[in-house]
Amino acid sequence: MNKKVLIASHDAGGAEILSSWLNHNNKSALVVVDGPAKKIFKQKCPNANYFKLNEALTKTDWVLCGTGWSSNFELKVLSKAKKLKKKTVVYLDHWANYLERFKDKTNNYIFPDEIWVGDSYAKKIASSIFKNIPIFQKNNPYFK
Repeated sequence: MNKKVLIASHDAGGAEILSSWLNHNNKSALVVVDGPAKKIFKQKCPNANYFKLNEALTKTDWVLCGTGWSSNFELKVLSKAKKLKKKTVVYLDHWANYLERFKDKTNNYIFPDEIWVGDSYAKKIASSIFKNIPIFQKNNPYFK
């Protein structure tokens, strides 16, 4: 995937992983952050290309985001990206509440096209829940 990526994050756990991914993989990505992720990205990626969501979506080919627990920020990003027919990828940064992280405030589910996890345990859990979504185990860039 060498196309232009939009990285979106709100919660701290996802921000730690995605900011590390940005620093190791794709320094030209467009970044959209809110909530606790703002501080983490500004500290770890001060020279990143920060944008508002709608503008970033017009300039990118695919989306990589975390999952939020305290907000619907990432679900809003996924929903808008899917409406624009952008490829969507979510990096799950934990081992709990997988399904609930994709449920919006109206009890609808918004699933990505692909899910990334950082270890075999997470892959086993995610594969048992998301039967129709490709699950890929990736190195956790936070540990690099």
